[in-house]
Amino acid sequence: MRQNFILRFHRFTQKSLRPAATPPMNERKPSSPMTASLRQRAEKLFRETLDQSQDHLDGLSPETLRSALHELRVHQIELEMQNEELLRVQGDLDGSRVRYFDLYDLAPVGYCTLSEHGLILEANLTAATLLGAARGTLVTKSFSSFIAKEEQDVYYLHLKRVLGTGEPQSFDLRMAKSDGSAFWGHVEACAAKDEAGSPVCRVTLIDITGRKRTEEVMAFLARTGSATKDEPFFNALARFLARSLGVDFICIDRLEGEGLNARTLAVWCDGHFEDNVTYALKDTPCGDVVGKEVCCFPAAVCQAFPRDQVLRDLRAESYIGVTLWSHDGKPIGLIAAIGRGPLADRPLAEATLKLVAERASGELERMDREQALRESEAQVRAITDSARDAIIMMDSRGSITYWNPASETIFGYGREEAVGKDLHALLVPEHYLQGFRAAFPEFQRTGRGNAVGKTVEMSARRKDGQEIAVSLSLSAVLLNGEWCSVGIVRDISARKQAEEDLLALNRHLENKNTLAEDLARKAEAATLAKSEFLAVMSHELRTPLNGVLGFAELLSDTPLSDEQNLFVQTIASSGEHLLSLVNDVLDFSSIEKGVLEIKRELFATADLLGSSAVDARKAAADKGLKFCCETAPGVPGQIFGDERRIRQILINLLINAVKFTERGSVVLHVARSSGKGPPFLDFSVTDTGIGISSETIGRLFQPFVQAETTLHRQFEGTGLGLAISKRIAEAMGGSIAVESAPGKGSTFRFRLPLEPAPSPGGSRARPGRPSDATPALHPGALVLVVEDNSDSRTLTGIMLRNLGCRAEFSADGAEAVKAFAPGKFAAILMDVSMPVMDGIEATKKIREIEAAARSGNVPILAMTANVMSGDRERCQASGMDGFLSKPFKLQDLSDKLAPFLRG
Repeated sequence: MRQNFILRFHRFTQKSLRPAATPPMNERKPSSPMTASLRQRAEKLFRETLDQSQDHLDGLSPETLRSALHELRVHQIELEMQNEELLRVQGDLDGSRVRYFDLYDLAPVGYCTLSEHGLILEANLTAATLLGAARGTLVTKSFSSFIAKEEQDVYYLHLKRVLGTGEPQSFDLRMAKSDGSAFWGHVEACAAKDEAGSPVCRVTLIDITGRKRTEEVMAFLARTGSATKDEPFFNALARFLARSLGVDFICIDRLEGEGLNARTLAVWCDGHFEDNVTYALKDTPCGDVVGKEVCCFPAAVCQAFPRDQVLRDLRAESYIGVTLWSHDGKPIGLIAAIGRGPLADRPLAEATLKLVAERASGELERMDREQALRESEAQVRAITDSARDAIIMMDSRGSITYWNPASETIFGYGREEAVGKDLHALLVPEHYLQGFRAAFPEFQRTGRGNAVGKTVEMSARRKDGQEIAVSLSLSAVLLNGEWCSVGIVRDISARKQAEEDLLALNRHLENKNTLAEDLARKAEAATLAKSEFLAVMSHELRTPLNGVLGFAELLSDTPLSDEQNLFVQTIASSGEHLLSLVNDVLDFSSIEKGVLEIKRELFATADLLGSSAVDARKAAADKGLKFCCETAPGVPGQIFGDERRIRQILINLLINAVKFTERGSVVLHVARSSGKGPPFLDFSVTDTGIGISSETIGRLFQPFVQAETTLHRQFEGTGLGLAISKRIAEAMGGSIAVESAPGKGSTFRFRLPLEPAPSPGGSRARPGRPSDATPALHPGALVLVVEDNSDSRTLTGIMLRNLGCRAEFSADGAEAVKAFAPGKFAAILMDVSMPVMDGIEATKKIREIEAAARSGNVPILAMTANVMSGDRERCQASGMDGFLSKPFKLQDLSDKLAPFLRG
């Protein structure tokens, strides 16, 4: 019985003191001091009890045994309580151990334990992930195998310091994962000892690639200025991004056309820059970028945008882009990176592009502002350079800093001679210097006098010493913190002289008012007499010319021999020449009176050139000259303007060119002017003739002047053609000039404002154009011809007969009124100037008869030799429906009657 008790006690104590679980060898921890003490006490008590039991068991009394049993039970209870405490503490230790290993393995920092030789003894999961290797394969592998070759010396130096001095070390290394991909790592190392007391190195590892990339980008932006000497900013940025992101294609663009198009600023492709182009954003990934902070296609970008030719040519796989924003939040540009492989590190690429986007946006806005500033400066310079007034800028000391071309013209000093000189010392006469300082008391000291903003008149000195009267206006401008003055100087010498002359004239006229009034009346009478004389001469010359040219035209349509045909052509040519002389005189009179009429009608450019060159081409062929008409690209097919007046200038220049050229060629060239201003048509007539001296060119466009003015002139003409051409060109808003030298031919140029025709839907038919063939008039239509000249009546009657009409004649307006009856005549051809009753009065009476009869109005066409200003208006006011100028041809008569007598 006793032996059974002892054995049970021994098993209990062994069971009670046994740990709940035995951890694995690599995780077993040393027992706590309390656990070891309890185990030793239990074992000692058991041995003592066992010894006593063996030696004295038989000699003990039952009471002693009961006492011993009680004591054992008390010890049993104590041991059970201690065992429960041990179990609780062991559970806490196991939980702490699990939490420790979780924190160790899953920490965001890589932990490694290295031997003194640099071998990896232990590593957590983060370190394995950073190094790109399985955790199990890292043990006993050299840590240096993950370090770039160029960084090996740095690593071993720091490892030696850690193990040799025990001082912690902190350093950055370029490292490589197991797959060869590179990253930057920050290493912190400290010395320690393992359980066996051997020296080890505890290492923490952090991936700082993002931080290093940020530092690299910021360093690039810091050293890359807005205007580097080596290359433009955007070129440098494209090169840097291609290397930094490891991609094959970088483009940096400016948005245009409300964000629909882009203009490349820099294009880097496969190691070189390509030319900048403009392209549409539609169907490209760049179109998806605009308006977004970042847009990324890490793979298969070609499949997403099958119409993008650039992606196909590059065989692109990945794409990432960012928007460039203006300071007020508007998209103004983009940066795109394209690679031939999938995007390796999307977050890093996005972070890099976002870093440079803000700087690139600022550079793009700066570039736009500089471009706008350059354009503004160019506009200001163009304005100041073209100004007729001298524009002079001075600093606060009065030294000249700006001197425009008009200043050179007015004062005779070149820019190099004036800039840097003192204004008043250069331009103000000595005797006027005191007055200058009085006008601008603070000018020399501050550049801002009380007179700034005012205009004063004073004397100025030219380079040649001549004094001239000028008006000076000063204004103050603050430039770079310094007050400067801008002076506008106008030469008023001519005005001053004119004022003096006017004052003298006024004084003279005050004493001769009667004479002035008489002279004015005589001048007015002379002008009236001149106009009346020209009107009479026009009528008296045109009426017989109407007969000469008209019968010559009719005669040319009859069977004639060659000799007779030559006679008729000579008559017609002489008549046309006489008519051109009459027209020149009348045109010059109209120009002098300022009543030259300029029309605005739509006409075809080809018709203008063709009709203008007919006579000149024939004359050139008769002289054996080469004649050429050239039209440059860009000249519109239809334009608005006065076709007759333009043709008049062209004919005059072409006939003159042929007239003064004996051998060689005559070339008519038409081109459209290019530039930022309004469009112009530039006409030039170039010949290889006798040329013109510089002395003659100066007076060539004056009336009654020819280049050849010897007593027995070789070339005929009034000398009015060029003067009239110049006045006509100026009346149409254009100009005319000549370039020539004796024996080297001449080039006459004239420029006219160009007003192209509207779109085809809005074009209008041109009135008054002659038809290609005589239109068929109403057969047998009765036309009343009212004409006091018998030859003109006969001519008009034959022309009407040739047009299929019948004619009835009246010798004056009174006979016409008597012959008229409503509905009797299909049309009336009414001469204007006739005895007894003129055509104006006759037309009014005929309209009164029609009004009384309440019948329709018969078409009445004015048929007159008066073509002075106001004649057409007087005819229309009297009730006439058209105007036919003498002399006229069969075609002219047909065109005028056609709208009323169509067959």
